[in-house]
Parts: sequence; structure tokens; C-alpha cells
Amino acid sequence: TRAIDNLLLAGAELETNPLGAGAAGGTSIPVNARRTTALLGFARPAANSIDAVASRDFALQMLSAATILGVALTRAAHDFSVWSTEEFGFLHVPDDLVGSSSMMPQKRNPFLLEHVQGKAAGCLGSFAGAVSAMLTAPYTNAIAVGTEGVTHLWAGLQNITDATDLLRLLVAGTEPMGERMLRRADDGN
Repeated sequence: TRAIDNLLLAGAELETNPLGAGAAGGTSIPVNARRTTALLGFARPAANSIDAVASRDFALQMLSAATILGVALTRAAHDFSVWSTEEFGFLHVPDDLVGSSSMMPQKRNPFLLEHVQGKAAGCLGSFAGAVSAMLTAPYTNAIAVGTEGVTHLWAGLQNITDATDLLRLLVAGTEPMGERMLRRADDGN
């Protein structure tokens, strides 16, 4: 849950009202920031107009948190993969969540675990892409930050959502082989 909490915390920045901020500073129109924030349903007004238009840290923070979640998902998928092998036999993955091998049709391949790993790793690629797009841009309203950097957010969040959904299906459908686990623990293996 820590990774999910970090992702939600990173997304909290989206609750900041940028109304009144401009590319070169604030507006000369007397905007009541607290009133417009309440009317528009934001949690708080932007504290600084330059930061409101120049920073997209929320995208980097969300991708960073999603990447960390991806590490946890990938590690869990790796363990599930190993534990479901014939050598371990700790988990039984149901037939509707496995595929067969092209060389050995009788073999049960929990290929969805590889999809979990690939999708989760895709989030890291999105994070690297966003950082790369933003890191040399000046601290102003820059296309490299607001458009090119943020565009990576959507693919990253979709990948981590897909990885989470797939692992959730596997966890819900997989049956632990308790007797085998107990025997291996008793044997010290």
C-alpha cells in the first residue's frame, strides 16, 4: 500500500488551482484566488504563478511513484513465476491464466507474469522519457515541459494500471499448494 499511497500523494498536486497564472507572471486582473479555487473545486490556489506554469513536477512525481510500484509488481511477478515452476510447485495457476509452449504443448506457461514485468518496466521508460524532455528546459512555460514531458505520463500510468490489473487477476486466481510448501519448509529446502 505504500506505493499506492505515494502515487496518490504525487497526484495531489493536481488539486492546485493555476487560475491567474501566466507565462510571464501573474495577471493584473484582480482574481480572488481563494474564491475561484472553491468555485472550481480545487484544494488550494497556486502559491506562485511562475511555478504554476513552469513546473510539471506532478508528472515526474507520479511517474516516479508508478515506477516504484512497478518494481514491487515485477518482484512479485518474479516470485510467482519461480514458485509456480514444476521444481517449486508452491502455486497452481489456473488454466485460464496460463498458455502452452510452442515446443511442449503440455507445459503450462504463466505468461501473464511476463506481461506484468514488461508493463511495469514500461513505466520506468516513461519516467526516463519525461525527465529527458524536461531537464534542459528553462524555468518558464516551455513546450518541452508542459507538452513533451507530460505526454509520457499517460503511457506510464496506463502501463502500471495494466500491470496491476494483471497481477491482481493472477493473485486472485492462483491457488497456494500448502502441503508442498509445508513439506519444503520442514525439509529445510
